[in-house]
Amino acid sequence: MSFDGLFNTEAKDVKPEKLPTLAQFLKRNRQQKRLLTQKVLLIWLPGKFNNFTLQTEHCRVIVSPKHPLYGHLRAFDTAGNESNEIGFNLEITDWSEGSYMLIPHGRNGSWSELGKSGIVWNEP
Repeated sequence: MSFDGLFNTEAKDVKPEKLPTLAQFLKRNRQQKRLLTQKVLLIWLPGKFNNFTLQTEHCRVIVSPKHPLYGHLRAFDTAGNESNEIGFNLEITDWSEGSYMLIPHGRNGSWSELGKSGIVWNEP
């Protein structure tokens, strides 16, 4: 095995590209306008900002304390083992309004902690 290039190679720190918000995703994909379901992969928990952030493969949704899902996500986060195996999708229901709902997907898997700031969905 050769390690040529590992040493003495000048580089800069690379910031990963941030996922677009749901509104940005809808604007970029305006022509689709069909029912779209995306698996929620990560849930970032309230910390410095008192928001949940649901992250899918394509976009992220911020759920603030005034959002109708906030209390439910708070209960889901604190339910422990009772909610550990409940995975769900984010389904875009209205492209023009940016409306969505969460629906259970029934795949085998479980949530696990991602440090102290999030939980991640794992499938076998």
